[in-house]
Amino acid sequence: MPRMPTNTLNEEEKKRLLREAMGYIFQDHNLFEDFTVYDNLLLCLVLTGNNGFAEADLAINERLEQLGLQHKAKHKAKDKAKHKAKLLSGGEQQRLTLARTLLLPK
Repeated sequence: MPRMPTNTLNEEEKKRLLREAMGYIFQDHNLFEDFTVYDNLLLCLVLTGNNGFAEADLAINERLEQLGLQHKAKHKAKDKAKHKAKLLSGGEQQRLTLARTLLLPK
């Protein structure tokens, strides 16, 4: 990301910068608790302009597996993608938040 003075940005420009160029993790996770893990991540991609479902699906599944929230078919009991966010442990919620941040466009 190029260096730029942020003190000259208006509020909308700051929001856009945060949404499109920076990843950040909140202390309280800011998850949609009644959405599934997968849907929380899909919403992130939709809101950042990713319109390709196949690409989004692949990216989401890669991040979930990378962070231990989804495993190959032999471990179906450990697949958290279909669980609601509010049913995850605190550590799993933190990993979901990290997955959301890692999905943001570079």
